[in-house]
Amino acid sequence: MTILTIVLTFFWGVGSLFLVAIKTNSVKTILLRKPSILIGDFFILPIVAGIIANYYQQNNISYLFAGFQSWLVLTIAIILTIISAAKSQLLHPLWIPHLLFYAFMAFIILSFLSNFQLTTFSWWLVFVGIITHQLLGILFPKKFPKIENEKI
Repeated sequence: MTILTIVLTFFWGVGSLFLVAIKTNSVKTILLRKPSILIGDFFILPIVAGIIANYYQQNNISYLFAGFQSWLVLTIAIILTIISAAKSQLLHPLWIPHLLFYAFMAFIILSFLSNFQLTTFSWWLVFVGIITHQLLGILFPKKFPKIENEKI
């Protein structure tokens, strides 16, 4: 399950960026050059997803999707996704797969971290991984060219 989670996260995250990179002709200039993508999206996010999957394989996952906290975290994840999309002007339909990935990962990560299992090594690995991913995004912004709407 952990390996499957890592592979799915990699292909969904990188694949959705690859669609945009092809459309904007920026595979070599952005997708395969920016450390925030190469390290963050190719490596850190899939590993973080794998750590979370491994944790929930060993512990009970049923409480993750029950109760008010789950709805609150889901709402926060969706709000963060909308803010990110608006701020970065990710308004073209080709961004939808990546925005869905963003919302899903935000929900899973926030749900995991909001349990405050500070005594577990996996909690700290996820926390450090996400902080590192965010810092890479600040230091090496992954700004793709704007996708122009095509005229028919």
